[in-house]
Amino acid sequence: MERLNLLVGGRFKRAAVVLLGKNVQKYVLQARIKMGKFLFETERLTTAIVEGNLIQQVDRTLDILRTKYLLSYISYEGIHRRDKLIYPYEALREALLNAIIHREYFFLLRSRYKFMMTN
Repeated sequence: MERLNLLVGGRFKRAAVVLLGKNVQKYVLQARIKMGKFLFETERLTTAIVEGNLIQQVDRTLDILRTKYLLSYISYEGIHRRDKLIYPYEALREALLNAIIHREYFFLLRSRYKFMMTN
């Protein structure tokens, strides 16, 4: 942890808690991801809230996006079904990581970053 500069005076920095901690939202309330599917800009159809440390949030958010929110092309190779997202998985992961990394964790305020995709 010291090599990663995640300790100060023997105590964990906020970055260490957010990145690797358990019960992260107990200490950093705004460290969560909220996503939704909208019919119109103000009319929400579904909502999902992802909590946990950042590593867990990335994996869970990508899983939810892939299974619940994004369209995919379906093809079959023999008896095996293949789903191909309309957006490249690597691009989704990169966009999500950029949003998480550049988010403000210090101030207790509601982030209003919008990451919008249209079908």
